[in-house]
Amino acid sequence: PSTIEDALKVTQNLGLQYLWIDRYCIDQQDKAHAYSPMSQMDLIYQNSEVTIVAAAGEDPEYGLPGVGRRKRRQQPQTKIGSTVLISPLPKTAHLIAKSQWAKRAWTYQESLLSRRRLVFTDEQVYFQC
Repeated sequence: PSTIEDALKVTQNLGLQYLWIDRYCIDQQDKAHAYSPMSQMDLIYQNSEVTIVAAAGEDPEYGLPGVGRRKRRQQPQTKIGSTVLISPLPKTAHLIAKSQWAKRAWTYQESLLSRRRLVFTDEQVYFQC
C-alpha cells in the first residue's frame, strides 16, 4: 500500500533503521502469536524514535501527503496589490480528530504511549512531542 511505501521513505529519510508496522509485525490470524507482541505494545511505542501517523485518507492506499505521489493541499492565498493574504490552516487537533486514524481504538494507545509523533494530514506534517 502507498502509505506503507511512504512510511518506508520517511523512515529512510530520517536515517532510521527499523520500521514497525502493526499490520505486518503482528499476525492477526494467529491469536496465540499475536498476544506476545500485543502485550508489549506499551514498550514498543515508548521506545520508538517516532511514531508515523497517517491522519489523511480513508485507507492504506492513500499515502502520506507530501511524501510520495500524493501532494499536500495548498494553503489558499490571494494577492491584493502588494499584500498577500493567506488563509489559516485548520487546527491540528480538528484535523486529527476527524481523521480515519482517530476512529480506530488501537490509535488511542498509539497516541498516548508514543513519545514523539510525526502526523501527516492533507495540509501539513506536524511533529508532536
